[in-house]
Amino acid sequence: MSSKVFAAGNWERLITPQRKEHMDPVRFFNIAVPDSKEVWVDIGCGPGYFALPLAERVNQVLATDISTDMLDICRSRAREANLDNIEFIKSDSTEINIPSESVERILLVNVFHEFSAVDDVIRELGRILKPAGRVYNIDWRYERMEVGPPLDHRIREEQVVGNFKFSGFSFAGTHDIYEQNYVLEFIKAG
Repeated sequence: MSSKVFAAGNWERLITPQRKEHMDPVRFFNIAVPDSKEVWVDIGCGPGYFALPLAERVNQVLATDISTDMLDICRSRAREANLDNIEFIKSDSTEINIPSESVERILLVNVFHEFSAVDDVIRELGRILKPAGRVYNIDWRYERMEVGPPLDHRIREEQVVGNFKFSGFSFAGTHDIYEQNYVLEFIKAG
């Protein structure tokens, strides 16, 4: 496992009130406007910080993670919240067990910097996404902070944009809604 991957044993750090102060999912939902008919994928869902509130707004959430422990934690938290529209999918670092062109939107939160085979991951995102579907990449700003991964684990926004454009996505823009994280939006070619 890569040293950049967040350890499942620290999952409670991902759902603290302090995180909500800095990264409230509602701020993201206000710009993405999830629709009750849509199927979303949360790549690297962890304990469900975004997946659970997203499931309250959409038809279905496909929660994927490379960690069985994180999926079990997310599943348990979804059960406690009486959410039955989340499917939990174990994935590896480049393949996602989801049918081609089956989802409207994909969310990546603080995981893009963990990928070792970025181009393979983006191709896989393009495979599962419907034409004109959207990918939202939220990740740590490329600057030194007391929170988050070290600077050498972070990726500059322009590098992420370049990776997606190289793979045939259009860059739809940046949403400046979080102080510590950037939010980049991409559209799959129709």
